[in-house]
Amino acid sequence: MAGELGIDPDAVIGKLLRVWNWFDDQSEKGNAPVTVRALLDRYSGVTGFSEAMVKVGWLVIDGNDMCLPNFERHNGQTSKTRALTAKRVAKNKSKGNAKGNGDSVSKSLTEKRREEKSNITIKEEFVEPDLNEFTNYLVNSLPEINPEWTENRSKRAAFLQYETYVLSNWHDGNGKKIKNWKNKARNAFAYKKPSSFGKADKAQQLSTTEGNGIHVAEL
Repeated sequence: MAGELGIDPDAVIGKLLRVWNWFDDQSEKGNAPVTVRALLDRYSGVTGFSEAMVKVGWLVIDGNDMCLPNFERHNGQTSKTRALTAKRVAKNKSKGNAKGNGDSVSKSLTEKRREEKSNITIKEEFVEPDLNEFTNYLVNSLPEINPEWTENRSKRAAFLQYETYVLSNWHDGNGKKIKNWKNKARNAFAYKKPSSFGKADKAQQLSTTEGNGIHVAEL
């Protein structure tokens, strides 16, 4: 796409994120009337951007409709519902354990005060990681979730997710400031298929290291 449009590969990633976010906000299944193609070009800021997406198979035109392939795997209400359900179950389980422990142990007022003082913690200021640190963390941690997360797939996923966080000024999808980027980044791929980020049996040069930064070598 970068060659087709005559723009930098980094810019292609950012503009793709804008288009994907638009579909996520405006549709449930990743489809829209074909008449909004001009709107997508304006939204991405590049004339012919939607046509370039069609050529590489990232946007499918079918008569008067168009859609994003495999949209429901990573976006839309189904994916969001799974994530919210898992979060709610974990939260309820945590509350249940806390209540059971409280009912089974009787403490004096002095002991409770002493415990409260010992549990006081100082909030750590959020420190934004650079792309190298972010990528290295996901390359090492994603295979623990699923062994199909190869190094190349993990690097591509890390670059896309890092770009998302930077564009949102390190806020999550609910507009809340991210406090623990490692947990947030790891959980972001809990329900995503590694195969969506490239083939495992095909060598792909995704990045090169120069100094302290990582730059995409080919898209």
